[in-house]
Amino acid sequence: MRHQSFFLLFLLIFVLAACQKSETTDPMTDLNPNPGDTTAFAVLKTGSFIGQNGYPASGTAQIIRDDKQQHFVRLGADFKTSFSTGSVTIYLSKNANLKLSDVASYYRLAAISANGQHDFSISAAQAGDFQFAIVWCAPAGIQFGRAELK
Repeated sequence: MRHQSFFLLFLLIFVLAACQKSETTDPMTDLNPNPGDTTAFAVLKTGSFIGQNGYPASGTAQIIRDDKQQHFVRLGADFKTSFSTGSVTIYLSKNANLKLSDVASYYRLAAISANGQHDFSISAAQAGDFQFAIVWCAPAGIQFGRAELK
């Protein structure tokens, strides 16, 4: 029984420490399309994040298109999740739960380490192919949240 308690404590510490800042935001992916510009964006899909597996996730995710026909995933200024253990990775997915074994079912956007607005450039095909934005802790393999994009 004592060994089992020790193992559970070790497992809990591992999960809490697994999402350290080893992942970094790729500045070429985390874009702010036309910062300070008044460019109009068409909202193609939108959804609200819900937390999963005991982790908080809230705010909006959108797929938008600018007047130059460029597509982006936008996490809204109201986007929040837990960063107390480090960064998380944002994915687009065809499934409500990320299936990393099926590479055709997801697209990795970037690792982020701050709440608030983030914009990620995507193709027009990707804008139509995916129905979910996923918040994922990669080292622990835990989904922190999702937003269904409709």
